[in-house]
Amino acid sequence: MSHQHSLFALLFLLALHSPSVHAFGIACQPAVGDKYLLPRAAPYDLAHHESYLASVPEHEHPKLAARAAAAAAADTPPKGLYLAFTGDTILGDETKGVYKLVKNENVDAMVISGDLDYQDQPSRFVKQLDDYLPNLPVFASIGNHDLRKWASSNGYSKVLTDRYKRLGMDKYCTGEVGIKSTCNFKGVTIVTSGIGTRGSGHEAYLESALSSAPKTAWKFCSWHKNQAKMQTGDKNDEVGWDAYEICRKYGAIVLTGHNHGYSRSHLMSSFVSQQVVSTSSNLAVAPGKSWATVTGTGGRYFYGEGPYANAKWWGATATDKDDPAFGALFCRFNEDGNSPYKASCQFKRSDGQVLDSFTTTFTPGLPASVAKYESATSKCTPIHVEAAARTVPTTQRADGMLDLQVSAKGNPGHALAFDVPVPAAVAQAKGKVTIEHVYLQVYGASNVQLGEHPVDVAVDGGKVQRWTISDEAEANEVWNSPDLASALPAGMWSRPTNATAVSVRMTLTPVIDPNIKPVGDVLVHGMAADGCLSPSLVVVGKICDA
Repeated sequence: MSHQHSLFALLFLLALHSPSVHAFGIACQPAVGDKYLLPRAAPYDLAHHESYLASVPEHEHPKLAARAAAAAAADTPPKGLYLAFTGDTILGDETKGVYKLVKNENVDAMVISGDLDYQDQPSRFVKQLDDYLPNLPVFASIGNHDLRKWASSNGYSKVLTDRYKRLGMDKYCTGEVGIKSTCNFKGVTIVTSGIGTRGSGHEAYLESALSSAPKTAWKFCSWHKNQAKMQTGDKNDEVGWDAYEICRKYGAIVLTGHNHGYSRSHLMSSFVSQQVVSTSSNLAVAPGKSWATVTGTGGRYFYGEGPYANAKWWGATATDKDDPAFGALFCRFNEDGNSPYKASCQFKRSDGQVLDSFTTTFTPGLPASVAKYESATSKCTPIHVEAAARTVPTTQRADGMLDLQVSAKGNPGHALAFDVPVPAAVAQAKGKVTIEHVYLQVYGASNVQLGEHPVDVAVDGGKVQRWTISDEAEANEVWNSPDLASALPAGMWSRPTNATAVSVRMTLTPVIDPNIKPVGDVLVHGMAADGCLSPSLVVVGKICDA
């Protein structure tokens, strides 16, 4: 009997939910040397982490213990702690207006949930920030428009880490800035993540960081990208529900950007199924109950309304109809000095106009029981495996990137090869292994809003799938192909006996169509030196009981 196999997925109800596609960037390696805040990220409660201490040289123990004690001394907010939240900032007047607002509000710290300047100018980003807020702690996450220059010699990772150290933020922050970092700041724990953008293992890091955070501290999870239903524009599923649900498990508030606009959910008892606890303007957060916000409001032009813009789970939204609504969300904690678990929040435009006003409270407690999204089905085990392209035959660019050029002017096709890992669950499966979805992801190097640019994707031994680059495609954004599952050759995914990987080869060829006027070339990034921007393949499926 022939069986099909595939690779790891994020599924809730297989018939009702499409898979999340967030494999791109898995080949990106962690920053090294001085790009780390600390060589090791110490757990908050060292007394319960003897195994961790055993792995640390003994001479480092006093330093780690001092850091843990300092965090424990400030595990609730002081009177009037004031934080700002924004994202998708640019080099220009719009962001300068937001920074002026933040300065005038006299906040204690700011969180930027990715996409720092859109121009690959790390030094200019920091200079503009310091021109207005030179001494303000800023906790930043990586965005997709930061990826190209994130880990370069003077990239965002380096300039942010330098700024953290200059302001003494390394006293209460650990980990890799913007990717896997935790900061215990004045009774608030802020976990920044690169999920959906760079690296892997983010869900495990979120779980570890939140489980070892002060139990009485407010908790925030900050990353850049979204799930489609957790934003008001046309973004796709690019994070996976587990990250949202892990944060909800610990009563952590979710901060994102990516969609240019503002949205704030009601209090939720499930993000994956969008279960609203209450529509009250007081959001009572506790383990198992939280809310999420998109603050892509830092200066980049706003997007229009997508299919979920008017969904029942939104408490407030602002789209291009409210443009210009550039600004930030502000929350003041423990306003009277006697209510450390209450905060008053407002979203303010740069001109001071208030678009959203609410309160939120936090009740500390043990983590809630939250079923993992991947294992929510009873008879089927989801599988989701990713691979980065191993060869890209193309020319070298001056900036160290390799490009694929697909043009309506007649460029030859480009071959890609992937060694897709075969997970142990597939090799050992007794049930039926089924492939459901296959997606190719590439990192855009050009804007293609001017028209359609059809590309034929031909899998060796299989069928041809036409990919029409949509008007949504833009430079420095991950482009997701149509589902290529039907293009795979018959029998290609028969369960191997001893193979650890299955080779998949495909060719991208521009479509020369007389009915489509050529509108220039379509460029996508190929490999950087470390393979970080390599085209990636996502294969999703399930193993079901026989």
